Amino acid sequence: MLHAKRRVAAVGAELALSVATLVGVSPAHAATKNLTVWTDEQRGPVLKALLAGKNPVPGYKIVVKTFSNLDALNAAWNAATAATGPDVIISNAGLAASGAKSGKLLALTLPAATKAQFGAAAFVALGYQGKSYGVPLDVDTTALFWNKKLFGKKAPTTFGAMVNYYKTNKTAKSLTAGLCIKEGAWGAQPVITALGGSAWTYAANGSPVANSTKLNSAAFKANFATYLLGTDGKSNGFLSMDGDGCLADFKAGKVPFLNTGGWNVEGIQNAGVSFGIGSVPGIKAGTYGSPWTGFQAAYVTAYTNNHKVKAGAMSFAVKYLAGAQVQAQLSAAGGRPPANLKAAKIVNDPVVAGIALAGSRGILQLSPMLDADAAGSNWYALIPDAFNKVLVDGDAVGTTMDTLATKVKQNFVAGAAAAGL
Repeated sequence: MLHAKRRVAAVGAELALSVATLVGVSPAHAATKNLTVWTDEQRGPVLKALLAGKNPVPGYKIVVKTFSNLDALNAAWNAATAATGPDVIISNAGLAASGAKSGKLLALTLPAATKAQFGAAAFVALGYQGKSYGVPLDVDTTALFWNKKLFGKKAPTTFGAMVNYYKTNKTAKSLTAGLCIKEGAWGAQPVITALGGSAWTYAANGSPVANSTKLNSAAFKANFATYLLGTDGKSNGFLSMDGDGCLADFKAGKVPFLNTGGWNVEGIQNAGVSFGIGSVPGIKAGTYGSPWTGFQAAYVTAYTNNHKVKAGAMSFAVKYLAGAQVQAQLSAAGGRPPANLKAAKIVNDPVVAGIALAGSRGILQLSPMLDADAAGSNWYALIPDAFNKVLVDGDAVGTTMDTLATKVKQNFVAGAAAAGL
């Protein structure tokens, strides 16, 4: 027999259940907590579509807040407080070190079976002082797209072949440029490496040497002048870093080559362009430029402690978003190669496969070094500035690249020291 007080409590619970049933609200629903996820304008709509009508973490409602771009997301994150901040943030690998150091991110414990589904490079990029801070979601990289109607069905085999095609057909086909770099300095990486340059060099153990660069190497200077400059010492018109402008021209058939990521595939397809996907070729056939290969990841914030949703946030990131099926679905909808290796096998899309192949030739994006600005500006500002000085202003390649090399090494040394690399 129930004790009197326990029986009263039991009867009260039964009445509450009956009332909830009558009004169509379950006790579980009434107790649901909001779990807020911040992300960018590209991943937000894809994630919302995936979650529509689903409740992957019982007891929690996933609320996705989309920002207009990555800069807006980062600005909001930098200004976030316990009252305004998210529970989970989906952003690039650079957030791992900075978030760990500031205490705004929580370290994650991934089961061995889950961790085995990802490449080791992902956790190098998303780790700090031996701990993992992010769940890898997709691979951020770029590939070479070419217009088959203009250049033909086969991919260009050398960088020179692309330049020669542009020079030969510029007038007859009303070409506005030869190669469009959609993503600025980040997207220019395969061109820099195809021409013999590199941000940094590597030690015998594979670690980056922060105070060594090939941006002022003899090979890079010579190839830059040979393939990108005209007789007047300025741009020969082949390379364009006009972002949206040259992307529109690629879609219109006025630019034969484009370097970008999978996020622009849908727009290219909608424009009716017949395209191939490969890697930016090097100076010699069989060699290729190396794009940056970074990772977007899901991070659990320390604000979950204030919001009392830590368990739900951990489950959403570590169990749900890390899963192969979920990442395959995100990849199919968003056009990005999934970070989960099992998911990559599930996705049967030649576009994703082509981008993944280009990314496999890439260089791990080390954001702590690239974002460092000890020289006054970071990598992403220094590269277009140097390119413009040569291509637009006609400054000498040699002295410009020497100055660039000095500044990037200063940045990399400071960034590597701060991140403990």
